[in-house]
Amino acid sequence: MRRKTPRILTVSLCFVMTFSALLLPARAQESVSAGDLIVYTERVKTGFINWGAGYAEVAVEAPYETERFGISHAKMRAIEAAKEQAEKALYRLLRGINLTGEMRLAGDEGLEESLRTLAKKQAKIEKQKTTNVTLTATYRMPIYGHKSLSGIIRGKAFGEGETGELAGTSGGGYSSVVLDASGTSLQAALLPRIITEDGKLLFGPSDLDAKAAGAATYVIRGDGGDKQLRLSKPTAKNMGENPLVLKVEKVGGEFFADVVLRPEQADALRAAQPGDLLTHGRLFIIQTNSIDASES
Repeated sequence: MRRKTPRILTVSLCFVMTFSALLLPARAQESVSAGDLIVYTERVKTGFINWGAGYAEVAVEAPYETERFGISHAKMRAIEAAKEQAEKALYRLLRGINLTGEMRLAGDEGLEESLRTLAKKQAKIEKQKTTNVTLTATYRMPIYGHKSLSGIIRGKAFGEGETGELAGTSGGGYSSVVLDASGTSLQAALLPRIITEDGKLLFGPSDLDAKAAGAATYVIRGDGGDKQLRLSKPTAKNMGENPLVLKVEKVGGEFFADVVLRPEQADALRAAQPGDLLTHGRLFIIQTNSIDASES
Protein backbone atom coordinates (compact mmCIF):
# COMPACT_ATOMS: atom_id res chain seq x y z
CA MET A 1 0.00 0.00 0.00
CA ARG A 2 1.42 3.44 -0.97
CA ARG A 3 2.10 5.67 1.98
CA LYS A 4 0.45 9.08 1.91
CA THR A 5 2.67 12.12 2.22
CA PRO A 6 1.85 13.95 5.43
CA ARG A 7 -0.04 17.16 4.74
CA ILE A 8 2.43 19.26 6.71
CA LEU A 9 5.29 17.96 4.56
CA THR A 10 3.42 18.82 1.35
CA VAL A 11 2.84 22.37 2.49
CA SER A 12 6.48 22.72 3.55
CA LEU A 13 7.74 21.51 0.19
CA CYS A 14 5.48 23.95 -1.66
CA PHE A 15 6.77 26.79 0.51
CA VAL A 16 10.40 25.85 -0.11
CA MET A 17 9.88 25.58 -3.86
CA THR A 18 8.10 28.94 -4.00
CA PHE A 19 10.70 30.66 -1.82
CA SER A 20 13.54 29.16 -3.88
CA ALA A 21 11.95 30.40 -7.09
CA LEU A 22 11.98 33.93 -5.69
CA LEU A 23 15.69 33.66 -5.04
CA LEU A 24 16.54 32.52 -8.57
CA PRO A 25 17.66 35.16 -11.08
CA ALA A 26 15.22 36.26 -13.79
CA ARG A 27 15.17 33.67 -16.54
CA ALA A 28 14.35 33.89 -20.19
CA GLN A 29 10.75 33.13 -20.99
CA GLU A 30 11.79 31.05 -23.97
CA SER A 31 14.91 30.11 -25.85
CA VAL A 32 15.93 32.03 -28.95
CA SER A 33 19.04 31.40 -31.03
CA ALA A 34 20.59 33.48 -33.79
CA GLY A 35 20.00 30.61 -36.22
CA ASP A 36 16.23 31.09 -35.85
CA LEU A 37 16.33 34.70 -36.99
CA ILE A 38 16.87 36.79 -40.11
CA VAL A 39 17.23 40.55 -40.54
CA TYR A 40 14.14 42.75 -40.58
CA THR A 41 13.68 44.76 -43.77
CA GLU A 42 11.21 47.61 -44.18
CA ARG A 43 10.39 48.24 -47.82
CA VAL A 44 8.69 51.25 -49.38
CA LYS A 45 8.23 52.30 -53.01
CA THR A 46 11.50 54.22 -53.21
CA GLY A 47 13.73 51.60 -51.58
CA PHE A 48 14.18 49.79 -48.30
CA ILE A 49 15.76 50.00 -44.86
CA ASN A 50 17.54 46.91 -43.62
CA TRP A 51 17.07 47.30 -39.87
CA GLY A 52 19.03 44.14 -39.15
CA ALA A 53 22.22 44.96 -41.03
CA GLY A 54 21.79 48.71 -40.60
CA TYR A 55 21.63 50.39 -44.00
CA ALA A 56 19.22 52.05 -46.42
CA GLU A 57 19.21 51.38 -50.15
CA VAL A 58 17.54 53.04 -53.13
CA ALA A 59 17.49 52.37 -56.87
CA VAL A 60 17.71 55.20 -59.41
CA GLU A 61 17.79 55.54 -63.18
CA ALA A 62 19.54 58.17 -65.31
CA PRO A 63 19.52 58.53 -69.13
CA TYR A 64 22.55 58.43 -71.41
CA GLU A 65 22.40 61.60 -73.48
CA THR A 66 24.45 60.22 -76.32
CA GLU A 67 22.74 62.52 -78.83
CA ARG A 68 24.21 65.55 -77.04
CA PHE A 69 27.49 64.13 -75.76
CA GLY A 70 30.04 61.49 -76.62
CA ILE A 71 29.65 58.05 -75.07
CA SER A 72 32.24 58.54 -72.30
CA HIS A 73 30.94 62.02 -71.45
CA ALA A 74 27.34 60.80 -71.47
CA LYS A 75 28.20 57.99 -69.06
CA MET A 76 29.96 60.37 -66.68
CA ARG A 77 26.97 62.73 -66.67
CA ALA A 78 24.59 59.80 -66.09
CA ILE A 79 26.59 58.65 -63.05
CA GLU A 80 26.56 62.20 -61.65
CA ALA A 81 22.81 62.46 -62.21
CA ALA A 82 22.22 59.06 -60.61
CA LYS A 83 24.22 60.03 -57.52
CA GLU A 84 22.25 63.25 -57.13
CA GLN A 85 18.99 61.32 -57.43
CA ALA A 86 20.21 58.75 -54.91
CA GLU A 87 21.12 61.40 -52.35
CA LYS A 88 17.63 62.90 -52.60
CA ALA A 89 15.95 59.49 -52.48
CA LEU A 90 17.91 58.42 -49.39
CA TYR A 91 17.06 61.70 -47.70
CA ARG A 92 13.34 61.25 -48.40
CA LEU A 93 13.43 57.62 -47.29
CA LEU A 94 15.23 58.27 -44.00
CA ARG A 95 13.68 61.56 -42.92
CA GLY A 96 10.45 59.73 -42.08
CA ILE A 97 11.95 57.11 -39.78
CA ASN A 98 11.22 56.94 -36.05
CA LEU A 99 13.97 58.06 -33.72
CA THR A 100 11.91 57.00 -30.70
CA GLY A 101 8.23 56.41 -30.11
CA GLU A 102 7.73 60.14 -29.64
CA MET A 103 10.17 61.62 -32.15
CA ARG A 104 10.85 61.49 -35.86
CA LEU A 105 13.69 62.95 -37.82
CA ALA A 106 11.31 64.88 -40.10
CA GLY A 107 10.47 68.33 -38.81
CA ASP A 108 13.76 69.10 -37.07
CA GLU A 109 15.70 71.39 -39.41
CA GLY A 110 19.05 70.70 -37.78
CA LEU A 111 18.68 66.93 -37.89
CA GLU A 112 17.38 67.01 -41.45
CA GLU A 113 20.38 69.06 -42.52
CA SER A 114 22.65 66.48 -40.90
CA LEU A 115 20.85 63.78 -42.89
CA ARG A 116 21.37 65.68 -46.16
CA THR A 117 25.07 66.00 -45.41
CA LEU A 118 25.40 62.31 -44.56
CA ALA A 119 23.50 61.28 -47.70
CA LYS A 120 26.00 63.21 -49.83
CA LYS A 121 29.03 61.83 -48.02
CA GLN A 122 27.98 58.24 -47.40
CA ALA A 123 25.82 57.26 -50.38
CA LYS A 124 27.89 54.63 -52.18
CA ILE A 125 27.05 52.87 -55.40
CA GLU A 126 26.34 49.21 -54.72
CA LYS A 127 25.81 47.98 -58.25
CA GLN A 128 24.97 49.39 -61.64
CA LYS A 129 23.62 48.19 -64.95
CA THR A 130 23.86 49.97 -68.26
CA THR A 131 21.99 49.72 -71.52
CA ASN A 132 22.34 51.80 -74.65
CA VAL A 133 20.11 54.51 -73.26
CA THR A 134 20.04 54.37 -69.44
CA LEU A 135 22.07 53.74 -66.32
CA THR A 136 20.30 51.89 -63.49
CA ALA A 137 22.12 51.96 -60.16
CA THR A 138 21.52 51.10 -56.51
CA TYR A 139 23.02 53.26 -53.80
CA ARG A 140 23.48 52.26 -50.18
CA MET A 141 23.96 54.36 -47.05
CA PRO A 142 24.80 53.06 -43.54
CA ILE A 143 22.45 54.05 -40.71
CA TYR A 144 24.37 52.46 -37.82
CA GLY A 145 27.75 53.58 -36.61
CA HIS A 146 29.48 56.29 -34.59
CA LYS A 147 29.96 58.52 -37.64
CA SER A 148 26.80 57.41 -39.43
CA LEU A 149 23.18 58.41 -38.91
CA SER A 150 22.60 56.73 -35.53
CA GLY A 151 25.73 58.19 -33.96
CA ILE A 152 25.30 61.70 -35.35
CA ILE A 153 21.61 61.92 -34.47
CA ARG A 154 22.10 60.48 -30.99
CA GLY A 155 24.81 63.00 -30.19
CA LYS A 156 22.83 65.99 -31.45
CA ALA A 157 19.37 65.06 -30.17
CA PHE A 158 19.99 63.00 -27.03
CA GLY A 159 23.54 63.72 -25.88
CA GLU A 160 22.53 65.03 -22.46
CA GLY A 161 19.03 63.62 -22.24
CA GLU A 162 17.28 61.56 -19.60
CA THR A 163 19.05 58.40 -18.47
CA GLY A 164 17.22 55.18 -17.67
CA GLU A 165 17.12 53.09 -14.51
CA LEU A 166 19.30 50.36 -15.99
CA ALA A 167 22.20 52.63 -16.91
CA GLY A 168 25.44 51.45 -15.32
CA THR A 169 24.24 47.98 -14.34
CA SER A 170 26.00 44.76 -15.36
CA GLY A 171 24.41 41.92 -17.34
CA GLY A 172 25.78 39.11 -15.22
CA GLY A 173 25.55 35.77 -17.01
CA TYR A 174 23.38 36.91 -19.92
CA SER A 175 24.91 37.42 -23.35
CA SER A 176 22.26 39.83 -24.72
CA VAL A 177 18.65 40.97 -24.36
CA VAL A 178 15.95 39.79 -26.79
CA LEU A 179 12.55 41.51 -26.77
CA ASP A 180 10.01 39.44 -28.68
CA ALA A 181 7.50 41.96 -30.03
CA SER A 182 6.36 39.74 -32.91
CA GLY A 183 2.77 39.78 -31.67
CA THR A 184 2.51 43.56 -31.52
CA SER A 185 2.39 46.54 -33.88
CA LEU A 186 5.80 47.80 -32.71
CA GLN A 187 7.52 49.97 -35.32
CA ALA A 188 11.28 50.07 -35.83
CA ALA A 189 13.19 53.04 -34.43
CA LEU A 190 16.75 54.25 -34.77
CA LEU A 191 17.06 54.73 -31.00
CA PRO A 192 14.24 52.76 -29.32
CA ARG A 193 13.26 53.24 -25.69
CA ILE A 194 12.30 50.61 -23.11
CA ILE A 195 9.73 51.94 -20.64
CA THR A 196 7.39 50.64 -17.95
CA GLU A 197 3.61 50.80 -18.00
CA ASP A 198 3.70 53.77 -15.63
CA GLY A 199 6.10 55.65 -17.90
CA LYS A 200 9.44 55.10 -16.17
CA LEU A 201 12.40 54.98 -18.52
CA LEU A 202 14.42 51.79 -18.19
CA PHE A 203 16.71 52.43 -21.14
CA GLY A 204 16.87 55.21 -23.72
CA PRO A 205 19.03 56.91 -26.38
CA SER A 206 21.16 58.82 -23.85
CA ASP A 207 22.25 55.53 -22.25
CA LEU A 208 23.82 54.20 -25.45
CA ASP A 209 27.61 54.14 -25.61
CA ALA A 210 28.91 56.66 -28.13
CA LYS A 211 30.99 53.96 -29.84
CA ALA A 212 28.11 51.47 -30.19
CA ALA A 213 27.21 50.76 -33.81
CA GLY A 214 23.47 50.88 -33.16
CA ALA A 215 20.95 50.75 -30.36
CA ALA A 216 19.14 47.59 -31.47
CA THR A 217 19.16 44.89 -34.12
CA TYR A 218 15.68 44.30 -35.56
CA VAL A 219 15.02 40.74 -36.67
CA ILE A 220 12.18 38.40 -37.63
CA ARG A 221 11.78 34.67 -37.29
CA GLY A 222 13.12 32.87 -40.35
CA ASP A 223 12.00 29.68 -42.04
CA GLY A 224 15.50 28.50 -42.85
CA GLY A 225 15.27 29.38 -46.53
CA ASP A 226 16.50 32.98 -46.51
CA LYS A 227 20.24 32.46 -46.46
CA GLN A 228 20.83 35.93 -47.92
CA LEU A 229 19.11 37.55 -44.94
CA ARG A 230 20.58 35.49 -42.12
CA LEU A 231 22.40 37.33 -39.37
CA SER A 232 26.05 37.94 -40.03
CA LYS A 233 28.53 36.01 -37.92
CA PRO A 234 29.52 39.09 -35.86
CA THR A 235 25.83 39.87 -35.20
CA ALA A 236 25.05 36.28 -34.25
CA LYS A 237 28.06 36.29 -31.93
CA ASN A 238 26.73 39.50 -30.40
CA MET A 239 23.54 37.67 -29.41
CA GLY A 240 25.47 34.85 -27.79
CA GLU A 241 24.16 31.59 -26.40
CA ASN A 242 22.41 32.87 -23.30
CA PRO A 243 20.11 35.79 -24.15
CA LEU A 244 17.49 37.08 -21.74
CA VAL A 245 14.19 36.81 -23.65
CA LEU A 246 11.08 38.79 -22.74
CA LYS A 247 7.77 38.59 -24.60
CA VAL A 248 6.53 42.10 -25.35
CA GLU A 249 2.79 42.68 -25.40
CA LYS A 250 2.52 46.47 -25.38
CA VAL A 251 3.97 49.31 -27.44
CA GLY A 252 4.10 53.00 -26.64
CA GLY A 253 4.62 56.43 -28.10
CA GLU A 254 2.81 58.36 -30.78
CA PHE A 255 4.66 56.37 -33.43
CA PHE A 256 4.34 52.97 -31.68
CA ALA A 257 8.10 52.50 -31.47
CA ASP A 258 8.66 52.32 -27.69
CA VAL A 259 8.76 48.93 -25.96
CA VAL A 260 6.45 48.84 -22.91
CA LEU A 261 7.03 46.18 -20.24
CA ARG A 262 4.55 44.86 -17.71
CA PRO A 263 5.54 45.24 -14.01
CA GLU A 264 6.79 41.66 -13.68
CA GLN A 265 8.79 41.99 -16.92
CA ALA A 266 10.32 45.26 -15.79
CA ASP A 267 11.25 43.60 -12.50
CA ALA A 268 12.84 40.69 -14.37
CA LEU A 269 14.87 43.10 -16.47
CA ARG A 270 15.94 45.07 -13.41
CA ALA A 271 16.99 41.84 -11.68
CA ALA A 272 19.11 40.87 -14.68
CA GLN A 273 20.82 44.29 -14.58
CA PRO A 274 21.66 44.28 -18.31
CA GLY A 275 22.73 47.91 -18.53
CA ASP A 276 26.12 47.16 -20.05
CA LEU A 277 24.54 44.86 -22.66
CA LEU A 278 22.06 47.53 -23.73
CA THR A 279 24.67 50.27 -23.63
CA HIS A 280 26.80 48.42 -26.15
CA GLY A 281 23.91 47.55 -28.47
CA ARG A 282 23.43 43.91 -27.50
CA LEU A 283 19.67 44.33 -27.85
CA PHE A 284 17.62 42.32 -30.35
CA ILE A 285 13.98 43.09 -31.13
CA ILE A 286 11.86 40.49 -32.92
CA GLN A 287 9.35 42.13 -35.23
CA THR A 288 6.35 40.90 -37.15
CA ASN A 289 7.26 39.90 -40.69
CA SER A 290 8.14 42.85 -42.90
CA ILE A 291 6.02 43.67 -45.93
CA ASP A 292 8.82 42.54 -48.21
CA ALA A 293 11.84 40.83 -46.70
CA SER A 294 13.53 40.42 -50.08
CA GLU A 295 16.46 42.46 -51.32
CA SER A 296 15.98 41.39 -54.91
